[in-house]
Amino acid sequence: MTLDGTWTLSIDSQIGRQTAIIEFTTAPDGSVSGNARHPKSGELAPLAKVEVSGNSLVWHQSIRNPMRLNLIFTTVVEGDELSGTVRARIIPGTGTVTGRRDPAPAAS
Repeated sequence: MTLDGTWTLSIDSQIGRQTAIIEFTTAPDGSVSGNARHPKSGELAPLAKVEVSGNSLVWHQSIRNPMRLNLIFTTVVEGDELSGTVRARIIPGTGTVTGRRDPAPAAS
């Protein structure tokens, strides 16, 4: 499974619906890293503890917008789509997350 590219996520949680743009990059050793960006505020949040196992993808990130939260995403990736849950450590319950990899720009 390759994750490389830009993904647009829709997150439905206890604090409402949010959108995030995620950039995933795979290193030569197979490790995955990335950053999340809030499309309106521009806040950039590096992903931490990115774990890939089969088609399962888990990562942690800390955000400040719309409020300061530490999030844990647990997802399943199928081709260019992902779905799963998101949990904030200080808020009970989980939210849902869906995402789609943006098409690669056409070569000029």
